Amino acid sequence: MAPDLSIVIPAYNEAQRLPATLARLQTFLAGRAERAEVIVVANGSTDDTAAIAAATARQTPLRISVRANPTNRGKGHCVAEGVGMAAGRRILMTDADLSTPPEELDRLAAWLDRGYAVAIGSRALRAQGVRVVRSPRRAAAGWVFRRLASSLVLPGILDSQCGFKLFDAGAARDIFACLTVGRFAFDVEVLVIARALGYRVAEVPVSWREDARSKVRLVRDSYAMARDLLWIRRQLRAGSYAVSPDGSGRP
Repeated sequence: MAPDLSIVIPAYNEAQRLPATLARLQTFLAGRAERAEVIVVANGSTDDTAAIAAATARQTPLRISVRANPTNRGKGHCVAEGVGMAAGRRILMTDADLSTPPEELDRLAAWLDRGYAVAIGSRALRAQGVRVVRSPRRAAAGWVFRRLASSLVLPGILDSQCGFKLFDAGAARDIFACLTVGRFAFDVEVLVIARALGYRVAEVPVSWREDARSKVRLVRDSYAMARDLLWIRRQLRAGSYAVSPDGSGRP
């Protein structure tokens, strides 16, 4: 029977963190009514990420699929591959470190229940019960990038980069089929595409805790992300995102 929820985890050199992450997801999902699957896409890892995920899959009742890419093509491509493998009617993208706890899923799901196609976790919005813990340096870099993304391509979105996003499966397939940016700015392109295709996007406050082992390198990655924003703006102005992959367009 097809799952209700697919959880896509892009993973680069996550052999140490994955066992705890998958165990936590198993515990979380065991207390819920929906059927779920987990898809781990190993992104050209040089450690045993894929082998660890596969071994865990054999030892747990949790439905886990593993894809091992021989080269690192970027987080965006990993998520797109996971979306292509997903069988659930809803698809959750989450980071391997679970910086946003899986219990925040219901905050996003409530918006899909209201008819939105995409709900994204936000560290910039505040709500009761939501706690965000991040270093001042990373918060400042995030503020600069947010202002740049908003002015160039994504007005009205306060936090495009939180790695906790929920999609209606049909919308996810349409959106990721148009993806051209493979690395960190892919989150921006995903939301730009969603809007261009006519999908409604909700930004939802979620709890988030910075992991000291984060693979984001602020100076180098910020430069690359700014370059990608300019590319996305050119694509948007050219109308490259205006039609769905089958040519039918979206309402």
